[in-house]
Amino acid sequence: MEELARRQLVRLEKSTEENARLRRLLRRRELQIKAVEREFKRRIRATSSLTISKPRLLCADSIPPLRNIDIATDLIAGMDEVYADLDNFFRQVKMHEVACPGRRNSSATYQDRNIFLDLLDSYVLPFAIWTLKTTPVGKTDDVSAQYFAID
Repeated sequence: MEELARRQLVRLEKSTEENARLRRLLRRRELQIKAVEREFKRRIRATSSLTISKPRLLCADSIPPLRNIDIATDLIAGMDEVYADLDNFFRQVKMHEVACPGRRNSSATYQDRNIFLDLLDSYVLPFAIWTLKTTPVGKTDDVSAQYFAID
């Protein structure tokens, strides 16, 4: 019986040593895998940033000039007709009845009728609105040209 207990003790010691060695090996492999994953993530970030910035670098020479008279005249061409009926629109939606603090519009929403408004937020109109009352619709020469000068 003692012989059997001694053999089991030797086997137990060997197996605990083997288990400890295998745990150390497993921990080392886990650390290596994490290091490889981090390296892959770094490479992916580096290549994605290069692919994003490469087209910007290639087309940097093709940016049109900001102060181009032809582009400005094309943009201004139909603006008088667009804003000619603006006063009537404001009267129709009763904008003058809106309370002054905050200018909140309490009229019915236009999304229900599939009408969406695109209002200018921070852009100044290149002409005086009161001159549009006298502007006939369809006039070819721009009224706004006298108010909007391009350098």
